[in-house]
This record gives sequence, C-alpha cells and structure tokens, in this order.
Amino acid sequence: MLLKLAIYVPNRMGSAMHRITAALAVIVVVAAWGLGQPVPLDISRTSLPPLYTGHNIVELANALEHSPYLKDKSEFETTAAYDTRVAQFPSHPIMGKLTANSHFAFVMSGKTISATYDADRGVMTFRVVELAGTSSIKAASTSHPLGSYVASNAFGAKAVIARSVDHDYYLKMTSGYLSMVSVQLPPAEARALKADGRVLLVCHLAPPYINVSTDYHEGTMTERWESKDYTHEVSIVIDEVWLFKYRTGKVFKRETLEKINCSHVVMDYDTDGNRRGSHSAPCDDAESKAEPQVKINWDEDLLKRCKLATTVDGVRPVGCPPQ
Repeated sequence: MLLKLAIYVPNRMGSAMHRITAALAVIVVVAAWGLGQPVPLDISRTSLPPLYTGHNIVELANALEHSPYLKDKSEFETTAAYDTRVAQFPSHPIMGKLTANSHFAFVMSGKTISATYDADRGVMTFRVVELAGTSSIKAASTSHPLGSYVASNAFGAKAVIARSVDHDYYLKMTSGYLSMVSVQLPPAEARALKADGRVLLVCHLAPPYINVSTDYHEGTMTERWESKDYTHEVSIVIDEVWLFKYRTGKVFKRETLEKINCSHVVMDYDTDGNRRGSHSAPCDDAESKAEPQVKINWDEDLLKRCKLATTVDGVRPVGCPPQ
C-alpha cells in the first residue's frame, strides 16, 4: 500500500514551502507503510520506520472470522472433511501475504503499557498490561453509536438511553507469559523513551486462531446506556518483544519471550549486612532456559569480614552468607 501525494506549490513561495511539501509527502507515505499493510514483519531489520503502527488487529480478526477454512462444522460435513479443511488453514494467505505462520507485529501503547525508570540502576522498564486473571492483552477497541431513546420507569421518571455496538480486540497468548522488557539508559534518553516508547509484540498465530463472544448491557435509570459488546480474541504465540521509539523507529531492545521471562531476584546488602532491598536481573545466556531463582549480591567488604571472623574466632557477623 503506497500513497502518492501531489501538491502544487507556486515558485514564488520559495524553497521553504518545497521542503514543507516534501516532508508532508514523506509523512503520508511512512504512515501508509504501517497502517495494517498485509506483509510479514522482516525480523532481520534493525530499526522500524518512523511512526510505525504494525499490523491492524481489527482487519486481522475480521479476516479470520470470515475465513472459509475456519468456519464452523456443518451438519452436512464429515468430521474428516472438517479436520482436513482446518488443517489447510496455516498454508493459505489470510490477507495479503500473511499466513498463520508469518511474523505479525502488534504495537502496544497508551494504557496497554506502563513505564518506570530506576535512576539508581539506570534501567528503564516497560510492562504490558494484561487483562486481570487472563493471558489476554487488549490491542484495540471500537464503538459504533446507534442513537438513543427515552426510557421511563413505573414512577414516571424518564432517562435518555444511548445505544451502541462495541468491539474489543485482544491478543490471547496460548503459551508463556509476558512480564516486562528492560533496557539500560542514561536519564535524559530514558525520559524521552518513556514519553515516546512503544512495545512491539512479534508473534505468529496459533489454534484456535479466533474466538468471538458477545455480551449485552441493558440500559437502566442509573446506567444510561444500552450496548451489545463483542469480544474478539486472536490466539498467538509471542516470538520476540521489541522496545522502540515511535517517532524515529529506533529499536532499543529485542528479546525472545523465553529470555525476558527468565530473571533472578537479586538481594542487595550494605557493608553492615543489612538488606538494602532487591531488584530483578535477567538471566545470562547460559541460564536462559533455567527456572527463575534467587541470587544474592553480597557486599564484597562484608564477605571479607565474614571470612576473617570465621578464621580468627569462629564468630560470624550478622548478615553473612551461609557456609
């Protein structure tokens, strides 16, 4: 998808206007690159286009819901025929060049993410907010107003009830979990990234691919809206998580989900053996498949005093590590 922008600029307006026109054309073309363009993400790239928005989950969900390979089994269809039809789905395009095994890219922003900076450690951490008690991440929502009507109760009180049809779109993780992604940054750069940072979920689709449920809210005198709510869940497996800056497309971090979720709780002690606190630290490569565990970052001076005391009189200071 490529938009061409043609604007007539009189010569007398000078080169400044020409530069503005050229910049506007670049913005339009770049924006078009990210608006649901149906091509897989090239994971070999080291940066993203400026203003990158990734794939459009609304378009994807609609395509999945209308796929002939995923429609419900008919009473006139044998189980064998149904299983064969569904098994063919991953090899067929869903939209454009995208198949179930392609690399999809979904950008998380706004209320879907939270960012915090630890100035002492120089670490910026982004967390993706999941729906409580689930492994689903809200990726988009739409609302379509249907007008209103006047309702009344038995006492003659009246209220205007607004009607709408609402759609919520979620990414449903079928395996693993998403905790956080962190990057080491100086304060000035961290401040800029917190304001303009995005989390990119790179994933492929997984069975059952799409699930749609509905709910209905009836308007009342106190809750003055009536809505039919559709929840669309796209089933995914996350392959990588990228942290990038929206305006420039600069990628600050990219990790596999397995690597992100492998971390250690590191306990910090001062020179008197008192616990100062703790922080989470990622596993190194050799430990990326290990279960999360606790590692204690013992103060070097304390260790020396513990060793000396044990050698001289056998009395160990408070806070020494176990022998």
